[in-house]
Amino acid sequence: MPQLASELSDTLRQLHELVDRGLHLAQKRRELMRYLGHADSVAIETRIAALKADQERETEPDHTAELVTSLAAKEQELKDYKAIEHAAKRVLDQLDSIECSFSSLRARVVRIKSTDIGEWASAQDALNTELSGLSRSADVVEESINEALNIRN
Repeated sequence: MPQLASELSDTLRQLHELVDRGLHLAQKRRELMRYLGHADSVAIETRIAALKADQERETEPDHTAELVTSLAAKEQELKDYKAIEHAAKRVLDQLDSIECSFSSLRARVVRIKSTDIGEWASAQDALNTELSGLSRSADVVEESINEALNIRN
C-alpha cells in the first residue's frame, strides 16, 4: 500500500511538471506571436521591392553594394518572418493537442484518486504511458519553437 501511494505521488508530481512545462511553452509561443504582431510582412515586401527598384536605377558601385546588402538583409527578414509564422501556427496546433490529452489524463487521475487504491494500481501503467506521450509531445512543441527562434542556424 505505501508503494502505491508513492507511485500516485510520483504521477501527480509528473503532472505538475508537465503543466509547468506547458505554461513555459505557451509563453514562448506568445513571444513568437508578439513578434508577428509587430512585424508586417507587407511592409517588408514593399521595402524589398523599393530596394530592388533603387538597385536597378543606381549607377554608383559603392551605393549599389550597399543596396545589395540591404536587399539581402530584408529578404532574410522576410524569410525569417514566414518561418516564424509557420512555426507559430504549428505550435498552436501542437499545444491544443497536448491540452486535450492533458485534460483527459487529469480527469482520469482525479477519478482514480477519488476511488479505491485498487483501481489506481491497475491504471498506473496506462497513466505512465500517457505521461510519457505527453512529455514527448511537449518535446516536439519545444523543438518547433526553438526552430522558429533559431532560423538562421
